[in-house]
Amino acid sequence: MQEKKRSKKPFVLGTLAVLVIAVIAVIIFAQHDTKQKEEMWAFRDTLDKSYFPLRDEFEACVYPSKTTSKDYNCYKQDILEQYQQVKEHISSYEVTSDDAKKLKNEVLNGLDIINKTTKDLDASDSSKKTGTLNSDEVRELVNNIGKLTDDKKDFYKNADKIYNILVPKYYSK
Repeated sequence: MQEKKRSKKPFVLGTLAVLVIAVIAVIIFAQHDTKQKEEMWAFRDTLDKSYFPLRDEFEACVYPSKTTSKDYNCYKQDILEQYQQVKEHISSYEVTSDDAKKLKNEVLNGLDIINKTTKDLDASDSSKKTGTLNSDEVRELVNNIGKLTDDKKDFYKNADKIYNILVPKYYSK
């Protein structure tokens, strides 16, 4: 009978050890997940104050729709100044989690798209044409319309990427 009790003792100790290790692992994972979510929310708060207002104004000015509820002045210089400030602020913002790094990268890509589109808009109205267009001017105009169309697609693809980083994990029910 003593041999049977001895054989149960290592089994019970082993089970307890595995259980303790599992509980510790769950606690560590939960703390890591909480830290990652807190970092993401802090970064999102920064974006709410800087990037998203610029993005909304840019979208309303360049791609206006009937659903736009705010009126913006749409001065190119104001947008460019905001762009520069937001770019500097976001570039210097430190993030450590993978999701926050992905989000930061997509936001910086979005800022580059805003800047590129602004330059493409400059090119489309830089010559201030009057009268009829010659063939070179028509070719340039068509080329620029193609660039602006591509810019619009890139702008909305970038918005989808940002949405896909934030929503599934950080806005779940």
